[in-house]
Amino acid sequence: MPVTRVQASRISYELGEIDFDLDCLPHIPPFMEIDAADSKADLKELLAKLDLRENEVIVATTPEIFAHYGKDYFAEFAIHG
Repeated sequence: MPVTRVQASRISYELGEIDFDLDCLPHIPPFMEIDAADSKADLKELLAKLDLRENEVIVATTPEIFAHYGKDYFAEFAIHG
């Protein structure tokens, strides 16, 4: 049984074995998720090629991303029943 519900926008791109998702969730700035787990690509090289080296890079779950911005994901989107 789900404990949260949130509506979000996502734009997805693929480059070979790498998935890029641009996520827009309520209450936090948009962010890019890069899934290169099945790829041999080096993340630092990939970010350099995309001219994103200066951007903040974190490895986090969605609740951790919200916490990064001082938000409690579970409190924001809890299903009250």
